Amino acid sequence: MSIAVCVFITWCTIVALALIPKKLTSLEMVFLFFVCTIFELSVFNIFNLNLQWMMVSKNVEKSLADLVMRLICIPVALLMASNFILYSSKFLKWGLTAAMVLLGVLMQKTIEWLGILSTPNWNIGYTALLFCSYIVFTGLMTIFITRLKQAEGQLA
Repeated sequence: MSIAVCVFITWCTIVALALIPKKLTSLEMVFLFFVCTIFELSVFNIFNLNLQWMMVSKNVEKSLADLVMRLICIPVALLMASNFILYSSKFLKWGLTAAMVLLGVLMQKTIEWLGILSTPNWNIGYTALLFCSYIVFTGLMTIFITRLKQAEGQLA
């Protein structure tokens, strides 16, 4: 059941990414996807293995469901946030980014509710801070990529 719910959430996230207007090229989004995946997995492994603030279930189905969320869903959601950051309207930009943080918190609570993850030393505030840090990192990488593209255009 848990893997079906996580795959459904992941597919909904992928469909949402396909529907939003994108400001980044496909190559930039692929690069950003891999960078976000590496960053997210690194941070999660620090909290899971080193600090033991989050514990993933040892059940095979639940572990696979967690991997689907960590390897696909969260980086795709961060790609959506990076496109939102490049929108020209400040209200739309920050409103959608705040909605992404809220959806990240809801996703974390869903993972806990399904028994995929247990968080004995964790609360909602930490989750919101975690997703805010993910979005700040994604925003910095997006700015880096767009500035690099502008510098390349000036050199050519």
